Order: sequence, then C-alpha cells, then structure tokens
Amino acid sequence: MRKKLNQAQEEIVSKTQFAIMGQIAADITHEIRNPLEAISGAVEIISSEENFGKNSKESLSIIQDEIQNLNDYLNKFLEFTRSEPICSEKVQLNHLINDCIFLLNPLFMKKKIKINIKLKEELPYVQ
Repeated sequence: MRKKLNQAQEEIVSKTQFAIMGQIAADITHEIRNPLEAISGAVEIISSEENFGKNSKESLSIIQDEIQNLNDYLNKFLEFTRSEPICSEKVQLNHLINDCIFLLNPLFMKKKIKINIKLKEELPYVQ
C-alpha cells in the first residue's frame, strides 16, 4: 500500500512539474513572440516605402525570413513542452541489453567492433 502511495505521489509531482514547464514555455514564447510581431510589422511598413533600394529590400526580406524561422522554433519548443511525460516500465534486463546492442550494431560494424555477449538466463527486471 505504501509503495503504491509513493508511486502515486511521484506521478503527481512529475505531472505537476510538466504542467509548470508547459506554463513557463508558454510565457517565454509569448514574451519572445510579441517583440517579433512588432519587428515584423515595422519591417512590413518600412519595406512598403518606395524610396528603398534593392539591397535594402533584400535585407528586409532576410529579416522577415529570420523572424519566421524564430517563430517556427518557438512553435517546436511549445510542441515539445506540451508532450506527455515519459512513462517508465519494467523490462527484462536481457531484452534491454539485446535491444541496445541491436540498435548499436551498425555503429559497431562501421568501427569494426565485435561484441560477445554472455548474459545470465534470468537477469532481473529493471525500471
């Protein structure tokens, strides 16, 4: 009973931390996006003026592209922070080791590394 209570408490703390991180991410994004919008609007106004040369308009176009890149990064950042927390599960240690070696095998082959594995039959489960 105590173990379940501790697990529930850890889960609540973890979810609370993720919620706080999501809120912080939203606040940061808002604080960055507002000046970007102001800059973008100013660039549009300036670029609509006819007395600008070709080089100046190209520079303003680059600024607009970079503003869009920053907005894209902000969107990705928000997406990342909105994702659910990683849930761990118990796995059999032999399976985990074999899966890791399978995934790393192309690297081992490229580096000409040979792996010999001798695992006990009944290694414990791990979280």
